[in-house]
Amino acid sequence: MNFWRVSGDIGPNWASIISNLQQTIRFQDLEHPISQPGCWAYPDMLEVGNGDLTYNESRSHFGAWCVVSAPLVLGFNLLDSPKVTQVWDIITNVEALEISQSWNGHPGRLVSQSTELFTMKDHYGKVTLLPSWQVWAKSLAKSAQGVFLVNIADSTQPVSIKISDLGFSDNIRVNVRDIWEHKDLGVLSTSSTYSVTLAAHDSKFLRFQPV
Repeated sequence: MNFWRVSGDIGPNWASIISNLQQTIRFQDLEHPISQPGCWAYPDMLEVGNGDLTYNESRSHFGAWCVVSAPLVLGFNLLDSPKVTQVWDIITNVEALEISQSWNGHPGRLVSQSTELFTMKDHYGKVTLLPSWQVWAKSLAKSAQGVFLVNIADSTQPVSIKISDLGFSDNIRVNVRDIWEHKDLGVLSTSSTYSVTLAAHDSKFLRFQPV
């Protein structure tokens, strides 16, 4: 695998993870993405299971790296059985890994974000202004889309995405599959809006499949 670093060193805290994720945006041009097979944008290793990250933060971190096709390099001791057990369902989520490994012409991109800014301080003490939520998506085979909604802020809030903003053809319906829960949530039309209320630093990882 060939990849290059697009960010500074990552740390096992939420601000660092989200800040590094933003550094992939400039390589996600819709027509001519620089990040692609043989040349992946790499926002540093996964901090899943490290430091004081909560379960939701580790899961959101993993989903974010999957939806932008970032190389998935674990950064904890695999001989540490309690830690492996804690994050096992995250790092072995076959549906998330399938989205990570799929290639349909684009690595994944930022689709929508809040206009409300949120102040974060990373492990270096650097203060950054970021949107309070974001929605990312990745094109998949058979006209499907992997969709990742994340609450960046420190409090619970709703996050939503218009189905039409995902690039689907007009007047079709899509089945919505929850990647985290491994279950189908129902069918929506492309004129609909998907909305979910997320706890602080939590996420929803979905697969939208035309039916």
